[in-house]
Amino acid sequence: GLPPGARTALDLPALPGAAARAARAGGAGITRVIRWALATQPPPPTPAG
Repeated sequence: GLPPGARTALDLPALPGAAARAARAGGAGITRVIRWALATQPPPPTPAG
């Protein structure tokens, strides 16, 4: 699987139920849902080096 924080907007099933339903429903709210989903994820780890 992906490391923590590496989820993307394509990983809709992993989102909380309400967000996943809204995203699957599509419509004008999809961008807001995606932005919210990405904003609630922890930042990806920075590469060492």
